[in-house]
Amino acid sequence: MQLSDPATSEAVLIGNYSYTQMEDLPAVSNNVERLAELLCDSKYWGLPSKNCTKVAQASRDDILDSVHKATVKAVDTLIFYFAGHGLIHPTTGELYLGVAEAAPGLLFKALRYGDVRDLILGEGSGPRIKARKKVVILDCCWSGLALDGGMSAGDRAGQLTNIAGTYILTATAETKQALAPPGERYTAFTGELISVIEEGIIGASELISMASLYDETYTRLTSRSLPEPQQRNRNNSGFISIFRNIAHRDGLPSPGRVSEQNQALQSTPTNPAREDLMNGSAFEVSYGLARSSGTFSSVDQLLADSNFPHAINEDTGKVHDDEKLKSLAWSLHARSRDLAEANQQQQAMATAQEALEIHRNLANRDPDTHLEGLADYLESHVYQLQDFKQRKAAIAASQEALEIRRRLAKINPEKHLESLARSLDFHSRNLADASQRDAAMATAQEALEIHRNLANRDPDTHLEGLADYLESHVYQLKEMGLKQEALAVSEEAISIRRRLAR
Repeated sequence: MQLSDPATSEAVLIGNYSYTQMEDLPAVSNNVERLAELLCDSKYWGLPSKNCTKVAQASRDDILDSVHKATVKAVDTLIFYFAGHGLIHPTTGELYLGVAEAAPGLLFKALRYGDVRDLILGEGSGPRIKARKKVVILDCCWSGLALDGGMSAGDRAGQLTNIAGTYILTATAETKQALAPPGERYTAFTGELISVIEEGIIGASELISMASLYDETYTRLTSRSLPEPQQRNRNNSGFISIFRNIAHRDGLPSPGRVSEQNQALQSTPTNPAREDLMNGSAFEVSYGLARSSGTFSSVDQLLADSNFPHAINEDTGKVHDDEKLKSLAWSLHARSRDLAEANQQQQAMATAQEALEIHRNLANRDPDTHLEGLADYLESHVYQLQDFKQRKAAIAASQEALEIRRRLAKINPEKHLESLARSLDFHSRNLADASQRDAAMATAQEALEIHRNLANRDPDTHLEGLADYLESHVYQLKEMGLKQEALAVSEEAISIRRRLAR
């Protein structure tokens, strides 16, 4: 389980609290403000403020525009949160998100959730979605009011929110109402969600997965006889982690005691394993505290501390230098983002380069273990290079990652062919952005052939993936002005969808 990369993630938080035809929900405004603070606080995650879009009293266009912009930029994780009134179409049963002038008899003034869903999926004529992980949180629900300040909606909302490959968390089960009790700071559901993030989960791992966040929120709500939330977990998306577990830190040494505890561990003839010290936990705690202090000097001192604890193999007692180096590389990566935000481009690039060199050295020393990680880091680095307008360097990094994927796929096609196809698609779009149209088309065609071969060999597993790629390719073709080619590809995708629907 790995923490989502905040630098390449985007969040859209929508809070509609004032309505002309329905009850106002004043607590919703506090929901959005506090969630934004938690997302952007490096102690909990560290999402750059520019990557967090907050919209109060959003219109239909405000919501769609915000989601659209986020889908274009997000690479790692895309988060969509909505709090407000929910409505259900009386005939189709579709979920609608309430905007200021909406009401049960005025659904044409509300936003059909399906339109948001299509954007998050990248369906229709919208942009191709690069985000590998998606989180949707809806604090809205059923028709009627349970008490003064309740939130309205209808039934089957949980089913209607289902997006493949995305984690969905909703405020209630299908037959209950969400609550916005008068006088409370937050709505009932989001209030408990916030409390779990703020307090952490005692006895849990260092990261709070979405599934763990749901479990703890569910326990707290039901213990107070409040409506039960529900989740939809597709393709292991419950393992998505966007928050550190604050409670996990209680059992770890403070930054000032790190070297002292490491010395004690090393001086003990038979050390108990403390693999968690370096495998993300103690290092991230100390690094997070240093970042939150607002000074880079404390981070520099931490990274330079040769006594910082190593990960220790429970069976052999030997130091895992690779784990220490990987943690250092990702901490350097995080610092590079902070420097970039502070407009210190030269230092940011130097720090990112240092992280890259660590990944290179690990891959050279143990390619079986670390070569794929080098490719992952290179593709992440591409976006930073693009932000700095270093297009040639970005293309070179993308090309290097692609060549690594080729090498891995040659060694183990079953394991790495899909990753190679994704990398080809990624490189194709980078080439297109650099106006290298012919090279982009050739690379995209190679990706398409891999998807075709996989689908021919195992249609039950890969045919839907071929349709997904074809629909993504349609958008790229249209961007290049190849409208007829786009129509042909779209027709092939529809043909596959018809086959799958039989």
